[in-house]
Amino acid sequence: MFSFERSREVVYTEQRRSRVCLGSSVVENTHSHTIKMKTYYVYIIQCSDTTYYTGMTNNINRRWQEHCYSEENPDSYTYKRKPLKLVFCEIFNDVNQAYAFERKLKKWSKAKKEALINQNWDKLKELAVCKNETHFSNKK
Repeated sequence: MFSFERSREVVYTEQRRSRVCLGSSVVENTHSHTIKMKTYYVYIIQCSDTTYYTGMTNNINRRWQEHCYSEENPDSYTYKRKPLKLVFCEIFNDVNQAYAFERKLKKWSKAKKEALINQNWDKLKELAVCKNETHFSNKK
């Protein structure tokens, strides 16, 4: 099980010094720039029927509560597959990277997701190899 702090923005402060020449004197200015970076999570939930649900959110605690306790959407995938278990979570600072990774995971087989969840990198590499007869590496 994973535990997370409340979703938060990561804040970086960058200080820049600039020198301005005014006649014969030099004036130094210090400027602060604050850069806010949001946090995004790509996660995999194992359902009671051993299927997997893959999703993305910017607030993992809120989303987990929705999956486990929300009664609002009885048509949702996880609604009738409780109890649930959060088995994988990856953190991103770029929404586009998180979205691309989620899309990629959704296309993966169950075996490939399990290799990722179990951090079995050799098995994951093996499962990534195309075994179609028409693939160029399988032609003789």
